[in-house]
Amino acid sequence: MYNPDVYSVVNTITNACKGVKFTVYEVTDTHKHQKYMRLPSEAKQFQLDKVVRYKHQSLVEVPSDDFLAKIIKRPNHLQGWGEFIESTIGFKLITGNTYIHGAKLEKGANAGLVKEMYVLPSQYMRIKASHNDDNHILGYVLELTSGMTSTQSVKFPEDEIMHLKYFNPDYDGDGSHLYGLSPLRAGARVVRQSNDSYTAQMAQLQNSGAMGILAVEPDSMTEEQARQLERDYYRKYTGAFNRGKIVVAGANMDWKQIGLSPVDLNIIESQKMSLRDICNIYGINSALLNDPDNKVYNNVQEARKALYMEKVLPELDTFRDELNRWLTANYNEVTGKNYYIDYDLESIPAIQKDMSEMINQIKDSWWITANEKRIAMGYDDDPVMNQYFIPANFIPFGSPTEDQMKALTNYKVEGSFDDYPKSASDMARSALEFTEKNPNNCATAVGKRRARDLAQRNPLSYDTVKRVKSYLSRAKTYDTGSFTDEDGKPVCGSISYAYWGGDSMLSWAERIVEQEEDA
Repeated sequence: MYNPDVYSVVNTITNACKGVKFTVYEVTDTHKHQKYMRLPSEAKQFQLDKVVRYKHQSLVEVPSDDFLAKIIKRPNHLQGWGEFIESTIGFKLITGNTYIHGAKLEKGANAGLVKEMYVLPSQYMRIKASHNDDNHILGYVLELTSGMTSTQSVKFPEDEIMHLKYFNPDYDGDGSHLYGLSPLRAGARVVRQSNDSYTAQMAQLQNSGAMGILAVEPDSMTEEQARQLERDYYRKYTGAFNRGKIVVAGANMDWKQIGLSPVDLNIIESQKMSLRDICNIYGINSALLNDPDNKVYNNVQEARKALYMEKVLPELDTFRDELNRWLTANYNEVTGKNYYIDYDLESIPAIQKDMSEMINQIKDSWWITANEKRIAMGYDDDPVMNQYFIPANFIPFGSPTEDQMKALTNYKVEGSFDDYPKSASDMARSALEFTEKNPNNCATAVGKRRARDLAQRNPLSYDTVKRVKSYLSRAKTYDTGSFTDEDGKPVCGSISYAYWGGDSMLSWAERIVEQEEDA
């Protein structure tokens, strides 16, 4: 990392990655969640409405005081999420590998759960594998050298390490393919050329290089005088601050030019080409790194979007999938829940233009319901919006049939429920009133909106009833029966539980879901 171009590229990518918000969800609709997971990566660019719709229909955010949500917010006592993901992606970009250690709880009801995550220095990690054909991984070893001879080794079981790596075609039968291929190894010559260009430029700046030969005419100076002139020249006329001074000597002398200027040597042009080659290795546009020949406003805007679509999101996709394979699976096994960790596309500024274009496209799409539009824009469905709004100037080719007229006359929103307990409405209203008198950060915007719906006795769709049941079933664990603790501080678990209607709402939602499934 002694190359400024490599550092700039890596820093650009990691800064973009750490700005993307990760959230813990629970799966509420397995079928739609599978559809969401099967969407190709290109869907984030060309089918953004479908991505948002499937995600909101199949996932619900867990409370902020959930144990897994706390780990994602603060992976360990030394790092927040931003610094943690910066280290995670940074090590992978430089070494081709990232190793994350999950420290597990050893005692209690949650024994076996990962309680903290640490990014280990990948340059000091070694993989222990079997020596047969499948190279089965047995564990990992962290080898730290202190001084000249002392080496400290820390061993980790295979299941405590999450290993992220790039594809490596170097298969020698001894497990070399188990390590990721570093982009810097693939581009070693480019990085070396870039380093040589900076070294040459620095030498030119410091002492002007070996620009020529200072020759003395015969018998004009003794050998000792020549050596003294050479010493005076390097003492008085070399270095950045002495550049351009005139040499004065008391002898007949001649100058023979043998060196070239940085411009003549194409050092500057070589640095530009090296920068672009390094950017190509990492898959980003050099316009983001102040390339003077590629710095147009539109180029920078497109390069910023391409940075996310072609580099950042693919890196985060891999990281997310590994988190769900390794961390989420651990929690699902111990708790019996169905967690899923994902990042928030709507938090990425570079694709907000795509969001705006999507909204403009769907707002005039009369062939989909208003609820489908709401879901595509990230809102919850509303039972009164389950209908089509057709422009008044649309004229049919023929007259409607009697059955069609009857259907239009008797049209109403079906599948909505408004007979939930009055005590649920009272519970939601009391939580809203408590928060108004005692401002707090408990619950999400979705929870507060659900409380307002219950307080106002708004009808709920069947999908919403299922989400209410799923949420309350999980959140009941965190309800203490009081909005405050012994010190008078808000209890977020109880407030959030009340926002969704509490115990009576849970019983009602369970009954409705059971009736609908048996129908």
